[in-house]
Amino acid sequence: MQKKILEFTNLLRKSGIRVSVADGIDAFNALDELSLDDREVFQDALRSALVKRGDEIPTYDELFE
Repeated sequence: MQKKILEFTNLLRKSGIRVSVADGIDAFNALDELSLDDREVFQDALRSALVKRGDEIPTYDELFE
């Protein structure tokens, strides 16, 4: 799953969303705390770790799908 998170953070960066190394680490930490069974909770947790501006949320949501 960590490889997928790295790929996703790179995709976000290519789409103009600034994702720092610390943001990526926060995403990895979320993996340790959450069940992957609830997709909505997982998506929300990653969004809170990786997105810093409200206007980036639609791009994040589109790419997450």
